[in-house]
This record gives sequence, C-alpha cells and structure tokens, in this order.
Amino acid sequence: MGTWAVEAKEGLYRLNEFRLYTYVMVLLEQPLDTIYRHLIEFFDSILVKADVYELFPFEDIVRAGFEQKSEYWAELAFSWYQELPQKIKNSLIDSNPKIVGWQNWGISKRLRNKGQKEESWRKRIRNLGRPKGYLGSKNFLWN
Repeated sequence: MGTWAVEAKEGLYRLNEFRLYTYVMVLLEQPLDTIYRHLIEFFDSILVKADVYELFPFEDIVRAGFEQKSEYWAELAFSWYQELPQKIKNSLIDSNPKIVGWQNWGISKRLRNKGQKEESWRKRIRNLGRPKGYLGSKNFLWN
C-alpha cells in the first residue's frame, strides 16, 4: 500500500507520520458513508477494485480525532468509529478507552458514557462462547 498525501497552498504533504493526520481530521465533519462513497467513486474512475477500508487511513483519522482532547473532535471521531468495520474498531482499542478517562479534559459526560457503553459491549462480545464464570485476562486484546 502507498502513502496518502494532502494538497495545501504550500505543496503536497505525505501522511507518513501520525501527527500529520490532524491535517485531514476535517474529514470527520462529513458522514463516514459520504467519504466512503466518494472513495468508491474515485477508485472506480481509475478502474481499481479494492477494499476501501484497507486502502484509506480511516483508522488513523479517527485516532487523530480521539487524541485531540477536544469534545468536538472526539464526538466526530466516535461517530465514525461506530460505523467502522469491527476489524478497524478492534485496532483502535488504544484510542477509544481514552474517552472514558477524559473527565479533566472537558469531554462531556454524554460522550464518556458512549465510550463506556462501547467498552461494555466489547467486553460482552469478548466473553461470548467462554465457559460460565470465565473472568478473562487483564492482558486480553480488549483490556
């Protein structure tokens, strides 16, 4: 897979470092399905058949939104997060729990509660099929 780039007045910037994804966080202001449709149309126009979720850095954009310590960006990032495929959600596990602990960063209780509900849902899914009474491991993927 190649590197995505952003065009600005000063030139073209490769998104080859995580910190640079703050420049494309503005995409979070659009519904995920809108961005997804535009990407599908673009890839179709250049005759590329591929999994857009594999090619486009949705995960890095959402992670950048979560890590801004801002109610606005965290809310937008969480909106995208909820619509992403489970594989990408699992990969974002390092960012999502931060919402739960953002009491001192100005994140609203409503958004923290959304994060807590998501965490609770993941724990229930994780324990499906486990023997009754199984407590899990603190080092498991979702802990």
